Amino acid sequence: MEYLELEKLHNLKIKAEGFDDYKRATLSSGIGIESNNRIKVEGNKLTIFIPDELKKTLNEGSQIYLGFPVLKRKRNGEETYLPLFIIKKDADKEIEKIEIDTESFSDFFVAKPVLVRALNFEPQEIDELTKKPLLSLLKDFLSLSGMRTSDADTFEGVYKEFKNWLGGKIKKSTYELASFDFVITTDKTRDFEYFEGQKVETILKDLVSDFPQPKENSAAHRYFFGEQTVGFDKYNEPSSVPWFGTFHKFELSRGQALLLQKKAEGENLIAVQGPPGTGKTTVLMAIIASTLVERAISIVKDEKDFSALILVASTANKAVENAAREFELTQTDGKKEIPKEFKEIPLYAEGYGFYFVGGKKKNIQKSLERVENLAERLKKDQFNGEEYENTKRELLKLYSSLDKTAETLKFLIEKIEEIRKLEQHLDEVETRLNEISKRPSAFSNLVNEDLKDLEENIEKTRRWLEDLNSIGFDFKNLPLLMNKDFIKSVIELEQYLQKRNIVDRIMDLFLKREKKEIEKFLIKNQKVLNVLGVNFELDAKKALQNLKKLKNLHLEAKRLLEEKPDDIYLNNLPVIEQIVDLRREKLELTEKLTIKKDQIEETLKEKGLNLQLNASELINGQFNGQLDFLKLWKLLTVETNRKLFVLASRFLYLEALRQKEDILKALDAFKLLMGNKDDVSKGREIVKDLGIEKFYRYLSLVYPVHFSSLHSAPYIFEKVKDLLKKEFYKPIHILYVDEAAMALPHLSYPSVYFSEKVISVGDPLQLEPVVAVPEDEIERFHKTFYNDNIEFINRYSPARTSTYHRTARCETGDYDDFGEACFLDAHRRCQEPIAKLFKVVAGYERLEIATPSLKGKDLERLNKVGGSHLVFVDVLKGKSTEKNTNLIEAKVVKCLVEELINTGYSNDKIIVITPFVKQEKLLQKELKGLLESKKIGTVHKFQGQEAPVVIMSTVVQKNDSTTFIDAKPNLLNVAISRAKHLFIMVGNSKRLKDTNYFGKALEFIRDNGRFIQVEGESKMKGIFLIDKDKVN
Repeated sequence: MEYLELEKLHNLKIKAEGFDDYKRATLSSGIGIESNNRIKVEGNKLTIFIPDELKKTLNEGSQIYLGFPVLKRKRNGEETYLPLFIIKKDADKEIEKIEIDTESFSDFFVAKPVLVRALNFEPQEIDELTKKPLLSLLKDFLSLSGMRTSDADTFEGVYKEFKNWLGGKIKKSTYELASFDFVITTDKTRDFEYFEGQKVETILKDLVSDFPQPKENSAAHRYFFGEQTVGFDKYNEPSSVPWFGTFHKFELSRGQALLLQKKAEGENLIAVQGPPGTGKTTVLMAIIASTLVERAISIVKDEKDFSALILVASTANKAVENAAREFELTQTDGKKEIPKEFKEIPLYAEGYGFYFVGGKKKNIQKSLERVENLAERLKKDQFNGEEYENTKRELLKLYSSLDKTAETLKFLIEKIEEIRKLEQHLDEVETRLNEISKRPSAFSNLVNEDLKDLEENIEKTRRWLEDLNSIGFDFKNLPLLMNKDFIKSVIELEQYLQKRNIVDRIMDLFLKREKKEIEKFLIKNQKVLNVLGVNFELDAKKALQNLKKLKNLHLEAKRLLEEKPDDIYLNNLPVIEQIVDLRREKLELTEKLTIKKDQIEETLKEKGLNLQLNASELINGQFNGQLDFLKLWKLLTVETNRKLFVLASRFLYLEALRQKEDILKALDAFKLLMGNKDDVSKGREIVKDLGIEKFYRYLSLVYPVHFSSLHSAPYIFEKVKDLLKKEFYKPIHILYVDEAAMALPHLSYPSVYFSEKVISVGDPLQLEPVVAVPEDEIERFHKTFYNDNIEFINRYSPARTSTYHRTARCETGDYDDFGEACFLDAHRRCQEPIAKLFKVVAGYERLEIATPSLKGKDLERLNKVGGSHLVFVDVLKGKSTEKNTNLIEAKVVKCLVEELINTGYSNDKIIVITPFVKQEKLLQKELKGLLESKKIGTVHKFQGQEAPVVIMSTVVQKNDSTTFIDAKPNLLNVAISRAKHLFIMVGNSKRLKDTNYFGKALEFIRDNGRFIQVEGESKMKGIFLIDKDKVN
């Protein structure tokens, strides 16, 4: 609330009608002269005497406001007083006068918006003026304007010169100097209003003092206290949740579809980052369609109805009117026609229903006339019960069909994901097999050998090794058992020991021949026996046993050697076993893949999707774009979802006819609530009779979409807020904030508080909120109320953040802090080189450019001026009439416009943009008769607009600072992205090449466009006709 008070004091505006004479005062000439006994000047001391009439309004805690000098504004037949400097003083009934020493007094407020609008000051110029004493500040203003004071030592002298300068500076078409110098008023007399923000201020005060705090996890609670929990990329990953109903007959972009998914998932606070030309209107229409379908299905399927009121709000009435234009009847040959998108929508009711434009009184009055017409139509149309039931059945049938499609797609995605994993596994297996095949050539053969043969050879090798293991010998020792001499020795010794009779044995015993023969055998074969591990004893019986064993081992070794497998198997069995395992795994994976692919083929045929989806493309990854549920759903259901929306609209209109009597009551109440005090009282009675929930349910049935500026948005709820408080009811189903990155966070909060869901669409990389309070006042505010806590200031300060940032739960209000937000990823406005230029400047890495190329007359016109979509005109020599102007650039721009018009571009297809208000005025003067003034302006003037040709005058010269225009990409991003076919930047390349964002733009245009150098005023003509571009 304290910041609102600051804004009020910097936007003070007083209604001229009925403003009492005793609240005015004039500073007469001559020091020490009193004017109407209210103002007295002695040297630099200013004394304000409080009129008796004002004293009567004062009590303890009152405030007196003194404003000076005063401008008078005439607009729409109304006159308003606008003081430039405001002094606020606490007062009570005892106060007699206020004394100010102008040499030291600095506790006053500067009306920054008035200085910008009425006097063409740049906002940064005002911020650069440090908070000095009043007298010094007036001198600074005169110095800034190139004037010198004639009497620098007196307040009267400085003030008179300041006022004279003021009279020559103001825009005389809208403003004039008031006939008096000072206004004196109080907070009790209600002379001043805070622009349209008065309603917002009143509601905010009520919410703070009289309404319950928002429930935890509600949209309003998360708007204030929510914190980012996932990264931007993670937030933009789609799910498998379907949405039902869409407005247009064309496929949504991925980012647009992702938003509908978030909404279908039940998210109640959704931020959307929408770079230039990414279809924010399409997003709005899709949200409306899906919401109305949701309502219709809820009634039909669950027999539950709800208010589906969608409030579309923005910072300015103009933006609101631009958004509402999509809904209005079109003019063709003097006849009003229904927009083609609405011809199938019964709820549109020939332009009488569906949408209500609030905001300005004129808009409301026009919309109330449509309410009257809709009421007449409802009275005339009759409810048809049979049609109602048939429509219900059709609606349910179509919804069920889509629901089944969703389940089918989930199944397909699941199977395709399984296939992807199997294919990945298969790739890993083949990679390992390939690695093995790169070993010696024998392995390469094995990798490709018949799997059955491989398995048989492995089994044979395993048995052979088991047999070898059973004899207890190492394979390398087998040849020893096959040695002929050794075997011969074994046989001879065995024969000798076996063939002896009893006499021989006795003789051997005595003669020890038996022992000698065995010893002889051992000596001869000891080495072999040691290797084989056979221990011989000199005992004949035991020797025979060993000899028999050796013979058997010989036979077994002979068999093993005869049956020995290939050496590659014996030496590499583990590797070959691995090959077989991998080959088996590959075979199993291939079989599984075949089964799952067949399942996909069968499912597509069974569900009738085979004509829309090619199974092999899905399976083989040849599908156009990223394959997931989101991609398939938006591709396959666009026509059916449009049909569902049309059918839901038809059903909802029939539902309105079914409840006609209550609908008409709700419309009567709504009209009365828009009227005077007596009407409002009558309207409230009807609302009480209907019930607050039913009132909004009935109203939103025929007027689901409402448009309003954020300042005026409380018209939806302000007249019945006590009833809403009693029921703790949220009348707004969805608050859709357009240009949310330009909206101050507190401006949106009243509407956020009364909303179930909030969708904020904006772009921190485009224009930022306009802050009325000068920077030095903001710093004082931060110190007083935030104790200079940087974290809190960055997250919550009304002067540092925006509606977008709070919706996205950002940690700061910085231009590069995007928080949790859906990214609209498809640009379809600018030609590709222009889009690539602002993509480079702003850093939109995820942005895809889908703009069709020029053809026909558009292409012919472009070719006449060189054929390039990007042009830099280098003006090295500038000339200033005053700060932030460049006369030479203005003359160059004039030549460019003349050439463009001469080559076929009509003047309504060209806009001229500059960063500075003063250059805007200079350009308007130079281009008078060529372009309308509304086609020339600062970047802020053209936010939300576009043109085939945009010329940008950068103004900066050799020694100028570029901090204001180049500290962030926002300003340049918006300027470039207004151009659909041709963007021309005029500037000093030597100065701009060393800047950040303008330097990037200059480099990009050098590489991808035309670079033309203008050497002097005499060579300006025929800029586009220069045969050879001169590159600096």
